[in-house]
Amino acid sequence: MTGLFEVEIALDQTTLPLFSGFIGRVTIFPRQLKSYAVVSINSITEGNAHRAFVYVPDKKKERARKIEVAVEKIAETSVYISEGLENISEIIQEGTPYLTDNAEIEIQNL
Repeated sequence: MTGLFEVEIALDQTTLPLFSGFIGRVTIFPRQLKSYAVVSINSITEGNAHRAFVYVPDKKKERARKIEVAVEKIAETSVYISEGLENISEIIQEGTPYLTDNAEIEIQNL
């Protein structure tokens, strides 16, 4: 796989000379820019291709809260989250298979 894609480009009218068969360079920008939260794949506890669950500490950092997130992309060791982590600054990465919603937790900073 080369990473090259064939595309058709329509140009606005120009006074510059354009010749058939010549090669040019084009930079393509998406219409909408999206931002994603990128989390460790270990953070995901269950789900399918587009929806999953993660655990986050509550405000007192004493209990785990299970929240649903929207998965945009799954990479080798990371997951791109498009919804569900707004205003969330911490996510639980280790021990998630053993957690349940509202389980007591102890945060260890390593």
